[in-house]
Amino acid sequence: MEKALMLARTRSGAVMAQSGSGGDAEAATGGMARTIRWYHLLLLCFFWTCGGPFGIEPAVGAAGPLVTMLGLISVGIFWGLPQALISAELAVMIPDNGGNFKWVQRAFGPAASALNGYNNMVMALISNALLIQLVVQYLPTSVELNFAQGAWLMAGFVALCLAINLYRPTAVAELNLIILPLLFVPFVAIAVYAYHTGAGESSGIRKSLTTIPPVSEINWSVFLSTILWAADGYDSSGSAAGEIVGGKRAFLLGVIGSIPITLVNYAIPIMLSYSIAPSLATWNQGGFVNVGYAVSRGCGVVMVVTSLASVFGQLNSALVPNARVVWATALADDPRHRLLPRLLSYSYRSRSGVVRPLVAIMATALAALVVALAPFQIVVESYLYFRLVNLGFEYASLIALRINEPETPREMRIPGGLLVCFVFCLPLLGVAGILLATSTTEAMAVGIGAQFVFAGAYAVRWHQARAMRSAAEARPLLGK
Repeated sequence: MEKALMLARTRSGAVMAQSGSGGDAEAATGGMARTIRWYHLLLLCFFWTCGGPFGIEPAVGAAGPLVTMLGLISVGIFWGLPQALISAELAVMIPDNGGNFKWVQRAFGPAASALNGYNNMVMALISNALLIQLVVQYLPTSVELNFAQGAWLMAGFVALCLAINLYRPTAVAELNLIILPLLFVPFVAIAVYAYHTGAGESSGIRKSLTTIPPVSEINWSVFLSTILWAADGYDSSGSAAGEIVGGKRAFLLGVIGSIPITLVNYAIPIMLSYSIAPSLATWNQGGFVNVGYAVSRGCGVVMVVTSLASVFGQLNSALVPNARVVWATALADDPRHRLLPRLLSYSYRSRSGVVRPLVAIMATALAALVVALAPFQIVVESYLYFRLVNLGFEYASLIALRINEPETPREMRIPGGLLVCFVFCLPLLGVAGILLATSTTEAMAVGIGAQFVFAGAYAVRWHQARAMRSAAEARPLLGK
């Protein structure tokens, strides 16, 4: 996990590189040696995409267990695999730890890279907000909190994560190594309970496990948004391209090998838990806790502790790398590349030489907390809007670079030519169409309206840069 943190932090190198803070590939990668083997990458991809089974419950409530299982398989094959293959080609072609920031900049220039950067940062912010919401959702059903009480509880949780990240960031990796083995403890108890009680053996439960509800009864926006959030992030493997040992085979083995592990991570807990609680009304946010208490009070308590530990580990792991991206975009000297106010670039260098972006960490945590106060459905659907734009830039970069740089060496070139590249875009277009047709008006307003805000923000930065260049050019003339 320490490697995961280091790699995630280097994703800010893309922004620094595009801002002119780094000149060569070594600067962009932070000078890190190639030390990540395929099994390291497999573990990293697991944490980038899910890190545990918690958070998937609303998808089961929206579409049932069988559709959720089929959806997760489809996500792995038609959503995750294209991301992994595209990431493999572009990451090895552009072997800097910058991921899609670098790819979009090279394909379309600074304007598109800035828009992609804004969407990427907001997407990460919303993902953190969804994790924060789980703190309240995974409390025992007997604990009823009003809005203010829930807000204070989430604020305390965020403050604890913030304190750890500010005081000793390396403790995040150490805590996650402790948390990981505990994630599935309550599900082992559920499996033992189901075996001894014969839960799931009745024909009614078996039938409901294999029943697909009518299309009109499925809440498609919640279902899609939840499974794509819960099993998304395969393109993050591109941020590790500079450290992979073994080339194409190792990269593909690590990334593609993580897909079935992610599916099993969700499939077994869902099937075991559904055999105990087959009512879809149980499967809302925090549904696994309801199942735990259906087994016993002790199992319920363990489920609460485990789920909160999982959220704690994931949020801790996400805060610093996300904050470093914010810090890097605020650090740039050129206003065209400085996407955020300079205040966010304030940092502290420890005696060991580690730079801690204090203001960016605090701002990232506070912003995620504010977003977490919004209703779950609006937040999760908004996430998907920003993710679709982000992936749209990524996929378009693949096609543009294939057309504009056909002779550039590509060790991990996707076979099939441009036709396969366009086919990879079809799931993206399909999800976008379903989201536009079924999402709430509020989420649509947030997702689409933000694009105009981002464009306006970049236009302001561009005009500032132009004014600065004009002033710099005028000084020699005035001196004469």
